[in-house]
Amino acid sequence: MNEQIIQVQLSTVLPMPILAGAKGGEAAFLLLRAAIPALSPGQLVVVDFSQMQICTASAIRELLVPMWKWLRESGCVGIVGNVDEVTLDEIRLVADTSKQPFICARLLKNNLKDPIVYGQLEEKMALTLRLVLDSGEADAKAVHQLARDNTQVTVWNNRLAALEDLGLLARRKVSKTKFYFPILKGMTYGH
Repeated sequence: MNEQIIQVQLSTVLPMPILAGAKGGEAAFLLLRAAIPALSPGQLVVVDFSQMQICTASAIRELLVPMWKWLRESGCVGIVGNVDEVTLDEIRLVADTSKQPFICARLLKNNLKDPIVYGQLEEKMALTLRLVLDSGEADAKAVHQLARDNTQVTVWNNRLAALEDLGLLARRKVSKTKFYFPILKGMTYGH
């Protein structure tokens, strides 16, 4: 994954450092999308929540869920940056109710620190993600063996591809084998 980082400070895009209500989230999505420069596949786009005073779950949902979809369609990955504990609680709620996991991290001097995935994944998807996070990189056959499960290897391959589609894993191909690895080094699954 090309780790070129684009940082967008949410508080500078909005008229006030407040993100509230579904309509506020929809408006913030349009403003944020317009503030992001031309994207290249493989870029990480960090939506920086530092200096935000109020953020509600309904607004976060209407901002981040369509933003993450738009970024994935562009071949990019969204990261939530520098959230305080109150906003993190709201993001966790949105992640669980929307079935859209979010990677949250601290952004310091253009370096992402302590990346954690929030959002409830289906049990086998969560297991697949944890196995890849623990291994650092794995193909479907390795995940199948690590899981000690009689499910066919193709099912594990489908789970790995789904985690890639969610923006949690990246992939490299060696011959015919697809190896999956975390989008960010040191990433953990916090649920």
